[in-house]
Amino acid sequence: TGCHWLRLVSPHLDEPQRLAMHFWEVVMALYTKIDMPALPSPEVLDQWRTVPVPPDEIIAAAAVASNDEHDHSLVFSAFEEFRDTGDPLYKVVAARRMGLIDFDADALQGQVTS
Repeated sequence: TGCHWLRLVSPHLDEPQRLAMHFWEVVMALYTKIDMPALPSPEVLDQWRTVPVPPDEIIAAAAVASNDEHDHSLVFSAFEEFRDTGDPLYKVVAARRMGLIDFDADALQGQVTS
């Protein structure tokens, strides 16, 4: 969600690079708080992009039904970023967050060979 808002706000700033720098400083500081999970390889991300997801209406309805404001924010940002980039990974993330798809990211990561 942070990258989505960074993309929206940056064009309105005199020095957008300063915002980006501070944003990533915060991300890196918080990364240590979540035990620094290994980042997936480009090949793994490509595999995740092929995971089938429900229609947008189903994902959106699940977010609306949720009492967690983070669900609303993530699904909204994922849809907006998908609209801007066309990257299906955004919808995979949204559907997974809402519990609409079940895949073992570690298992998928292990299946990909470089």
